[in-house]
Amino acid sequence: IVFSNISQIANTVISTDIVFEINNRVLQHVKKLPFSYFENLDTIYLNNQINSDVNTIVDFLISTSINFIVQIIMLFSVSIIMIRINIFAFILSILTLPIYIILLYIFENKMYDNIKIFKTEQNKFMSKLNRQIKDIFFVKVNSIFDKLDNELKLGYVPLRKSIVNYAKINSIFSSVASITDSIFFVLLVIYGSYSILRGSMSVGEFIMIKSYHSTIMISSGFFLGTIKSIPEVKVSIDRLSLIDSKKIENNGDILIDMTNVVQVSLMRLYQKIFKNKSAFIDTYNKRLIYF
Repeated sequence: IVFSNISQIANTVISTDIVFEINNRVLQHVKKLPFSYFENLDTIYLNNQINSDVNTIVDFLISTSINFIVQIIMLFSVSIIMIRINIFAFILSILTLPIYIILLYIFENKMYDNIKIFKTEQNKFMSKLNRQIKDIFFVKVNSIFDKLDNELKLGYVPLRKSIVNYAKINSIFSSVASITDSIFFVLLVIYGSYSILRGSMSVGEFIMIKSYHSTIMISSGFFLGTIKSIPEVKVSIDRLSLIDSKKIENNGDILIDMTNVVQVSLMRLYQKIFKNKSAFIDTYNKRLIYF
């Protein structure tokens, strides 16, 4: 118990630090992006998305790395015991795993699409939720309660739809293990009944084989459950990669010791503010100390 508590605390601290570091690095990149990137961009949505995606990736990597060795040892040990009891039953158990993998592969793309839509709608709704009380003084002064209420209700409609679709495909995805286990049990009953009647298998061995197969399925379920988590992690990686692919402003980092003339051109900003097609251009000449 003590070891488990220490391990849990250590994992929490490590994952928290990693999440912070990655979040910080992504935000450093975002802050250096040009103004054009932020046009019509909801920054609350972006911040929620970054934090959610980073947590998803870090949780996946840490939980996988911790349990991987334990599950390998368990799977290997149980497999040896099952081979000694009845090698044909073990082969029968292993042959059901490809069915599991095929079913997971069939639903993987569908799972990816639904997770991507769900996470996007979730981030959008959290943004709308934050806007409800972001500037409460402005809300009260202008009495826009009804407008914000309608905005929140309209934002909930696509979120609810994405949750329902995600729940449907996740339910099917999660039931794959049960389907595979049921297939093995039917095959085991057929083979076990025949073997018991012939006297090559006892009832006790039959029960042990069923029990050990369940253990194999639990260990295999970890690895295949990891496969199940991949679509969600892939969505998070793709969204963070999209942000990282945006080119930052080329501000330069060279120190200029002597400058005699500085010419400033604010064409785009001037046009946007004053609705004028001409550019604002000015020249600053060096004097004794200051421009």
